[in-house]
Amino acid sequence: MHKLKALVVCSVLLAIVLSFIGCQTTGRTAGDFIDDVGIEAGIRAKFLEDPVVSPFSIHITSYEGEVTLTGAVDSLKAKRQAEKLAYSVKGVRKVNNHIKIK
Repeated sequence: MHKLKALVVCSVLLAIVLSFIGCQTTGRTAGDFIDDVGIEAGIRAKFLEDPVVSPFSIHITSYEGEVTLTGAVDSLKAKRQAEKLAYSVKGVRKVNNHIKIK
């Protein structure tokens, strides 16, 4: 479990660094990027704790609090649970659930 947490932390840090680079071209502030990275990390953490959702089969993106979920899961239950978990994270205002069922 420590390896998973370390992986999540490293991913978040990498996303933050890349976000700062992107700030120069999109007109968004660093704070905007950090908020979205925090939302993505929060959702990923919820997925890691959930027995129904496989955290590695779903891609998460957030833009100004609007989250898009893509990927594939084994059941409708997992798809719905992923959306429910995403909505439970502070700062999420909308979830676009494009997850496919295998």
